[in-house]
Amino acid sequence: MDMDNASNEQKTSSLDDASPFALGQSFDAEDNMMVEREQFVGLLIGDEEFFLSIASINDIVMLPPITYVPLAQKYIEGVINLRGQIVPAINLRKMMNLQRAIPTSATRIVIVEHEGALLGLIADAITNVVALAPQEIENHVFANQSGGLDLICQISKRDEKVTGILDLAKIVLGVAGKPKENPENEEATA
Repeated sequence: MDMDNASNEQKTSSLDDASPFALGQSFDAEDNMMVEREQFVGLLIGDEEFFLSIASINDIVMLPPITYVPLAQKYIEGVINLRGQIVPAINLRKMMNLQRAIPTSATRIVIVEHEGALLGLIADAITNVVALAPQEIENHVFANQSGGLDLICQISKRDEKVTGILDLAKIVLGVAGKPKENPENEEATA
């Protein structure tokens, strides 16, 4: 086994093992008691940071080659081969109506599982992991909004910083929209 495969397997197993620890405990000095905290990974999309629950994340990988899929839903950039498994790559920038950006060395694909299906979420970068106490999270509904607000289900308030928490179910629902129009069909009907 070569070193790259060994390190990939090691990274995967550490993230897989992290799921049971998505809820951690810490001591709250203000209230003088133990507090359950939920862990989140910070995703940089454009100039904004968003959080995604670590419980839904299977892996985080460097950006592999993406294979274009004709007539795929508009937010799907294509598919990637993740250790022999084909995974759709979802462009979060498109979902948030941001301009397309050239991938950098910091670009990552966050592999998540939703209802038994693996999906890859393209993020401009990973910022950090945070553990939030219940009082640092507020539920918010931004229905029928554009620019990515409709993908947020909660807001994190830490110190003076406010960060949107992404709802994986809403991302999947947004991807399940209409397929791209076939330009050849448009020309034939025109």
